[in-house]
Amino acid sequence: MAAVSRPSSEAEPRLAPLGYLGEVARLELALRQSYHAADAPRLDAAALAGLDEAALAQARVTVAPATRLLRSRWPVLSLYRYAMTPGTPAPKPVAEDVLVCRPGFDPVPHALPPGGAEVAAALMRGESLGAAFGHAGYSDPGPLLSLLLSGGALSALTLAPEDHPHACPDD
Repeated sequence: MAAVSRPSSEAEPRLAPLGYLGEVARLELALRQSYHAADAPRLDAAALAGLDEAALAQARVTVAPATRLLRSRWPVLSLYRYAMTPGTPAPKPVAEDVLVCRPGFDPVPHALPPGGAEVAAALMRGESLGAAFGHAGYSDPGPLLSLLLSGGALSALTLAPEDHPHACPDD
């Protein structure tokens, strides 16, 4: 396992020209970890639909245990697809961030849009939706939030205390 966390050129100097190889291995490891992670319920989009903008911004989500985030300076998902799917076009030399979700039994990797990794990382740290999307300066969080919901990346919603005044505080 330690070899996966090191650049492949350190683990095997002859692989130095193939710097992306270790990143593809990290993606494969993320897929495997996602597959074996604990099951969790999927957050229903209807839970968010009834919230006003202020409540939505203050809400926090629980990220499903199967969700993985991979940031790479290589086109890691494009390289993976190029190797695994005949006829896939050759990757362009751009960095890619990947979110691995498991909406059912099998994990699915998704290329994230610019700023998407910052949002996902913030949600994984437990930040509110408003703060997480604020990191990336998102003016329209809809497409990324849709990916997180449809991909099964989110499993629960927690509202700020002032958003549900009938809740009893802990003794």
